[in-house]
Amino acid sequence: MRFLLMSTNFAPKVGGVEVVVDNLAGRLASLGHQVELITALSHRQQPRREERAGFRVHRLYLAVIHQRWKVRSKLLFPKRALATLAQLIRLARQSRSDVIILFFADDATLYALLLRFLLHIPLVVSLRGADLEDFPTASKANALLLRAALQKADALFAPSHYLLDYARTHYDLPARLIACAIPNGISPQAAEAGQPLHAAGYVLVISRLVWKKGVDVVLKAYALLRHAVELPELLIIGNGPERSRLETMAAAFGLQGSVWFLGEVAPMQIGSYLAGCSMLILASRQEPFGNVVLEGMAAGRPVIATQVGGVPELLQHEQNGLLVAKDDPEALADSILRLLTDRDLAERLGRAGAARSQNYSFSQQAQQLVCLCNRVIERRSGNRPSLEGR
Repeated sequence: MRFLLMSTNFAPKVGGVEVVVDNLAGRLASLGHQVELITALSHRQQPRREERAGFRVHRLYLAVIHQRWKVRSKLLFPKRALATLAQLIRLARQSRSDVIILFFADDATLYALLLRFLLHIPLVVSLRGADLEDFPTASKANALLLRAALQKADALFAPSHYLLDYARTHYDLPARLIACAIPNGISPQAAEAGQPLHAAGYVLVISRLVWKKGVDVVLKAYALLRHAVELPELLIIGNGPERSRLETMAAAFGLQGSVWFLGEVAPMQIGSYLAGCSMLILASRQEPFGNVVLEGMAAGRPVIATQVGGVPELLQHEQNGLLVAKDDPEALADSILRLLTDRDLAERLGRAGAARSQNYSFSQQAQQLVCLCNRVIERRSGNRPSLEGR
């Protein structure tokens, strides 16, 4: 099968969508499929074309007009957008694309919809979470783009049933739409432990430092435990607009010397940090899937996470992890204390999590995506296409 993947989120950017797109494209290529990836050109120094593990990356101007743009940018938009569309049409024709996969409904949505309309190539939309919850609230144009994508797509998939149910509840999905949950795989870097990077036994948080990730709740829980038990260090990996506020909060709680903000770390180091921690915490207020939960499970670490979004589809309370209510630092503190004082429980949860994580891989995700696309193409053509790579 010949795939045309579209995602504005890709390396060198760092994040969950970037990891999924990179690994999934590589797995599709390893299965014998042709993969062309379209992503956004962030700056002029980036290569316009790049060969990666079995697939090609094409960086193009992918944007829609925004009110905050300067007048000159608005005037140049039609020319740039038409040039991008011409490049996309040429690439889709040259590669004889069978299907378009749009990862994360955002600015690239406009170009994916135009390709579908002009070239009659089936469109499959991959919902990731923020595209449903945040993107449409930024402007009326964004809301219209998202609704158009959901109305015109031939199929959609999401990493969790929670996210599919959210789309069904908040958007009027057409009855003809094929929709299914295809869970994410585990990042290979997260599953591979390298050299220790910190003295073992710390508590670990891996998260973007934004309000919805609830890192402030972790700090509040740690402050509650400060006089109750000898606390291990808390390492926080990630960056974001909340960092300054969180650092101030940690200082106000008297947690200097106990809490360390490490910022972004190289993806190849994640496995080492996971291997050395005593537990992993995810205190999100919203979470469409929970990639980091899966990574912690794969590393055999006990995981504490909030019972929100798609997390309960991965983590079963007392079986392969501990679940707590969101915005409840007292409950989180109790769970941290349990794992610190009951090593048998921590080890049992870690083993159970590692066993369950075997059900999630990018190879499985790629195979499920191929099956979904074959259903779409079969419906379009009336013929049963081969699953073999072409």
